[in-house]
Amino acid sequence: MWKSIPVVGVLALLAGCATWGQMDTGLSALHGRQLSTAVNVLGYPTAENRVAGMRQVMWSSSNSGVLYLPQTSTTYGTAYGTGGYANYSATTNYMAPMAFNHNCTITLRVSDQDVILGHQYQGNLGGCTPYIEALTRAAKAQKAAVVPRPLPPEDGKTPMLEQQGAYLGCIATEVNDGVTRAAAAARVAKDAAIDSCEGLLKKYRAAAFRNAQIEQSSDPIKAADDAELALRKSGRTLAGN
Repeated sequence: MWKSIPVVGVLALLAGCATWGQMDTGLSALHGRQLSTAVNVLGYPTAENRVAGMRQVMWSSSNSGVLYLPQTSTTYGTAYGTGGYANYSATTNYMAPMAFNHNCTITLRVSDQDVILGHQYQGNLGGCTPYIEALTRAAKAQKAAVVPRPLPPEDGKTPMLEQQGAYLGCIATEVNDGVTRAAAAARVAKDAAIDSCEGLLKKYRAAAFRNAQIEQSSDPIKAADDAELALRKSGRTLAGN
């Protein structure tokens, strides 16, 4: 007779050290952030749709095949001869096929302003491990980043209003000049005006970040993201976009 000794913990080895807890923690950290942040971490999404009016952005992966895993079988028997009989055993090592199907789908609920509102996911650890590892690396990088806290100006404030006024004033001037130069290309002129003012928008975001640090905000990066998003929206409204 014979028996097979299975390989223990094959699925655990395939999935590595990734856990569902890491997935939840990583995706929850994206709530309230811009969609571009998720793209930087997870890569480009594979699909986007609307369900009951809610915008959904998805990342999916699937991989199936056959793994050949080492196995050991032992055969037992009895040999008979003129002098009697003897029991014996023989061990054989071989590679046994094992089919696998790794799959994972992450869905983020996103507002029309590209703000991440929630998440859900489905699949198995074999398929989701690359996403979990990417989320974990991003969390470690953010935690390890040391952002020097600048000294505040003498009045304890930063020039947010000055930067805001400069940005909106720049767009207004550029739009008016563009429409005057080429009324037929007003749309192009408006888009060009917005692009030409991106540098001022970044300065405004930096000012918002410094101000949030001075106010000891729990998440100065999110505060800066929100301020930038609000000003960008005001700029597009002013430009008629």
